[in-house]
Amino acid sequence: MKGMKGMRKAGCKGSRSKARWVWLWGSVLLLACMFGAALMTAAVGTEPVKLVYVFSEDCGFCTSFAPKFEQAVRELPASQIERLNVHRQGELDKAMELGAEADIVYRPGWAGCG
Repeated sequence: MKGMKGMRKAGCKGSRSKARWVWLWGSVLLLACMFGAALMTAAVGTEPVKLVYVFSEDCGFCTSFAPKFEQAVRELPASQIERLNVHRQGELDKAMELGAEADIVYRPGWAGCG
């Protein structure tokens, strides 16, 4: 019996050591996740979110979508909404910088984008 107690103690000591390592690495991982989340929250909070609507007054799709867009953004502050008309060179350049792509379709008697 005396030998069994000694074995049990040794086994317990090993699992305590393992438990300490698990707690240590778990705590480190938790703190790293919390730090990462704090950084992401700080980064997101620094730049205001802006909704950019790129359109053409000659586009049938754009003119039919405009009332729906205006209704959807009615409750947003004006500073968060930007409208870029592709027929104005400066606004077209800005839209292209933001990643807008033009898909111009020409059909006789109809001008639009598709």
